Amino acid sequence: MNSYTNMISRFSSERKSVSGFSRLEYVFSIAQKMVEKTSFSIQEAHQAVKEAAVSIEAERRTSSRTRIDVSRLGEAGYGATGLEGITRSALSGMTKWRLIRKKSKEEYLCSEELVRLGRTIKDGDFESAKIQLLNSLFAHEDPFRPGRFLLGLRDYVCEKVTFGKPEEPEYKESTWSGNGGIAFTDTRFTDYLNTNSWAISIMSDWGRFFGLSEWFPETFHFDGTKQFCRMLLLTKRMASIEELRQLSQFQRSEPRKSDLELSREFSKTFGLSLYASDCVCFVARKLGLLGMDIDVPKELFNKEVVDRAVAPRGLVISDTENYRGVLTGMPSNPSQTFVLLEEDFDLDHFQRVLYEEYVRATAGKTYESAYIHTVRKNVCTRLRISILRFDSLLTKCYKEIGPPYIELAKSSLGEKIGLGLDLIPFKYLGAAYHLIRVRPR
Repeated sequence: MNSYTNMISRFSSERKSVSGFSRLEYVFSIAQKMVEKTSFSIQEAHQAVKEAAVSIEAERRTSSRTRIDVSRLGEAGYGATGLEGITRSALSGMTKWRLIRKKSKEEYLCSEELVRLGRTIKDGDFESAKIQLLNSLFAHEDPFRPGRFLLGLRDYVCEKVTFGKPEEPEYKESTWSGNGGIAFTDTRFTDYLNTNSWAISIMSDWGRFFGLSEWFPETFHFDGTKQFCRMLLLTKRMASIEELRQLSQFQRSEPRKSDLELSREFSKTFGLSLYASDCVCFVARKLGLLGMDIDVPKELFNKEVVDRAVAPRGLVISDTENYRGVLTGMPSNPSQTFVLLEEDFDLDHFQRVLYEEYVRATAGKTYESAYIHTVRKNVCTRLRISILRFDSLLTKCYKEIGPPYIELAKSSLGEKIGLGLDLIPFKYLGAAYHLIRVRPR
């Protein structure tokens, strides 16, 4: 029985939805503006949102129908998706997360947490600021707690994608083959997490913001009709401290097995998906736990894992009743304390995968350019990395080998608009590119 199945009974009495606000960049803007204040008005928060909207909305995908026209920010009346709606949604979320509390109908009091967040942002330490905000969401958003959303995504094995219930006339399903770590905002995954598709979409935006997960638009075709949803993937390798200890013990009984054999046997023995087992093996290997002497007290082993995980800029996250958030000290419950690490890729490996996915995107017509959005999605899915990580690796690759092995081009995207694609361009030296052409070295 896997870790998520063991924990799922705890979720039945928890809230099934989350705050209806996904653009956490606006929270940063408000926190930074109010850093020297003890209270602020809705109008002051609206001004902070308005200033941030210019850069935030300009970065949103070209095809988004809810994108605000940044040239008209001085005007009012954008409706539910406009600046006033964004401001009130942000304040509602911040109230739930205990960052602020209401003083009057039009005024809010700043908490100590908001002041600390604002100062961290003002100092330019955005990674620490994200961890502070992450802790607030973990603590107050039940469906987003790590043992529910992140562990659920890791352990979920998608065998088919469903929309609606089987007894409903509009029910649709499509087969899918995966080994874990990838899901869709469909009925089956929604029921698995004991939440709703609206909440999963918001949490997928949060996961992207914090660099824990990524999402891409997906379209399924059913007899001439289309069903749009999101494909979600975990971008960190995740393992509980208890799983790491179990693997260390298991490996001592099977010392001669290769990494692949060890992962497969561990998967069978402990009821994990192949992807989840690979995650545990990766984390253990990167932390140097395979072959480690585990005949030490559990407390020392647990503390050693935390120390080793924090050193390479990994995350250790607790999901206990007493504390939900990033941990740096002694874990109180190793089965509910998780290590999250990022996998390293050398540029040669990335370039090989990039070329293979480019060939697939062009159906073998290597004299043509491919839309970078398609290539990016396929590479990210295959390597389980975020869009930001892909763009960072492509930037390094382009600088190192460049043309003629990698060529970038611009496009009007006319025929792609409205097709449900996430048309985020690749930016290099200030220019935005939508087309790519790759040749083998």
